[in-house]
Amino acid sequence: MPIYTGDYLRDTRHLTPQKHGVYLLLLMHCWDQKGPLPLDEQECAGIANCRSSDEIEAIRYILGKYFVRMDDGWYNTRMQHEIERSEVISMARSSAGRKGYEAKAKQLLSSIWFNGYQRLQMNVFRQTRLSYWAVAVAKGIKCLNCKSQYF
Repeated sequence: MPIYTGDYLRDTRHLTPQKHGVYLLLLMHCWDQKGPLPLDEQECAGIANCRSSDEIEAIRYILGKYFVRMDDGWYNTRMQHEIERSEVISMARSSAGRKGYEAKAKQLLSSIWFNGYQRLQMNVFRQTRLSYWAVAVAKGIKCLNCKSQYF
């Protein structure tokens, strides 16, 4: 979860430590769930570990000030923006990784094919060279460089 301390402190400097804790716990829940807080106040209290009446008041204050109530839950606009941004980045990185893998796999297959083709050529060359040598030995042809009987 990205926390931009300048933005956070600018908007929350007036909060008590208790309200800071409640707000951060609620934001962390939104980030982990990639969505809104539940509409039920008791569930929100459980998420922020609030039990006493002043802790419940802190939840009500934070929800009213920093969250927007929608049909499916309480949304924090900045957190929702950061969640969507992280999803876009994640998908882009996943796509880039997939493309890199495909390129490397294609190169590897090409390399395997090329190496296999080279090996095939070398085997043909060796067999051809051995055949020439066998013919030279049979015919008694001498090496042009060293004038030895066999090359």
